[in-house]
Amino acid sequence: MAAPPRPPRHNLTGALSSGRFPPSWILAGPAEDTLPLAMQTAAVLVCVSAQNKPCGTCLPCRKVMSGNHSDVVTVDTQPGDGHVKRFRGLVSDAWIKPGEADVKVYILPDAGRITPPAQNVLLKLLEDPPPYAVFFLLCRSPDELLPTVRSRCRIETCRDDRLGSSGVNPESEIFLAAITRGELAAAEWAVKASSLKREEAIALLEGAVSLLRAADPGAPALHVALLDAIQALEGNAMIASALMALAVRCTAEGIP
Repeated sequence: MAAPPRPPRHNLTGALSSGRFPPSWILAGPAEDTLPLAMQTAAVLVCVSAQNKPCGTCLPCRKVMSGNHSDVVTVDTQPGDGHVKRFRGLVSDAWIKPGEADVKVYILPDAGRITPPAQNVLLKLLEDPPPYAVFFLLCRSPDELLPTVRSRCRIETCRDDRLGSSGVNPESEIFLAAITRGELAAAEWAVKASSLKREEAIALLEGAVSLLRAADPGAPALHVALLDAIQALEGNAMIASALMALAVRCTAEGIP
């Protein structure tokens, strides 16, 4: 079964497809929206799949999602001792070429708490970045950052609605693509998804069901397996157990 098409995702999608991706972004909104968006975009940038980026199954994608990709760096923005020195170190690190990918991505959560002196250090990097570097500054509002920093970045406001044009969340698409591509992907995504809250896990599986119905009505075995997993979660089964059972069932029975 072919993986379902991905829905448009904010203005980042157009920038990615244009071939002229701006190096500096401010992602403004709740952390539960901005951080997943930054991570998903980082995965797109390092994904080695020929299509459907991020594929969620290639080694770079899996490294990003597990927080182990050497070229996707989450920066500590906590003020305190060595705060400005830390950002001077970031500037030096940014000029070291990526080791695994063609790009080096820096994600700065809670960027609004970066002090003005540290922002001024960062500003020099944003004004003249390395050609391979991309920066995501995550904050509740762009107003938390200095005007000079804002002027060097594309600003993307992340709203609370995380649904694309297909009506489902992007995690459901990645999950469905994973479990239709082989046993390693199915097991790994089941384990990753087990950290979700129960309602989030149900929403992920329900989204996968919706996508499956639209993309391939002729996959009843996978459809039934997903519905059984949803029923198990609604019956208060342990999340990790329910999702691993789904992965095992898909791989053991050769689904889809």
